[in-house]
Amino acid sequence: MTAWVWVLVAVCGAAGAVGRFAVAQALAARTSATFPLGTFVVNSVGAFLAGSAAGAHLDGAVRVVLVGGFLGAFTTFSTWMVEAHRVGHAHHRRATVVYVGTTLVVGTVAAGVGWFLAALLS
Repeated sequence: MTAWVWVLVAVCGAAGAVGRFAVAQALAARTSATFPLGTFVVNSVGAFLAGSAAGAHLDGAVRVVLVGGFLGAFTTFSTWMVEAHRVGHAHHRRATVVYVGTTLVVGTVAAGVGWFLAALLS
């Protein structure tokens, strides 16, 4: 990879992190603290976009910059797990199961739909 690809991954990664933070903050201000809707939405949208990138057969630097840079920072496994632990630790066990389960199901479906639509359009 060229130096420009590294720079673009860094810049797009920063943009993805800021985007994740902005979405999470905007949704947190409008929803209950029990269900971490911001991270759920970000991870679902990110799964759709990553699936779309796969379905469009993006290769090389474009894939690395978009998926590895932007989407790598936009989506977050660690925050998902910390929030699941926080919800469970607050004795909201049902909400924890719903959060983890729906994230897995919706994320998988979103990636598949994104892949299918991108493949259909390309």
